[in-house]
Amino acid sequence: MPDDKKELESGGFEQLLLDLVDKAAGKTEGSKGSSLPVYLIITGLVVICFAIVGFVAVRAKRRAAQLEYELRKKQEEQKRAAEQVKLDADATKRAEAEKSVASLETYIQGLKEELKATEDASVARTKALAAATSWDDLVIVDRRK
Repeated sequence: MPDDKKELESGGFEQLLLDLVDKAAGKTEGSKGSSLPVYLIITGLVVICFAIVGFVAVRAKRRAAQLEYELRKKQEEQKRAAEQVKLDADATKRAEAEKSVASLETYIQGLKEELKATEDASVARTKALAAATSWDDLVIVDRRK
């Protein structure tokens, strides 16, 4: 056990992990074990990573849909306030409606900027995921020479 602590302190965590995987695979120092558990662990980690990326993408899409809904709602509210400005004969109500239109305009601009930032982040994530899952960056080395 003290050797394990020394290995961990000296940066031998990876080696300790590989030794544990080898023991789980039934491999001892003199025998040749199966590498199936190693492949299963690596496959599991890859699946977990893609699940996390997918969850983040779905959450971003939901947030974008929520922002679009709020944007449409505020735009309709602004239209109603603008109509109220035209229809009201009372100057105080008209001034109040004009203030409402102006405040809604600034709020709508903020929503548009936030929506654009969310969509840009989603596009960047999608491109990164496509690059990670494509074979475009695969370099083929021909060693038959």
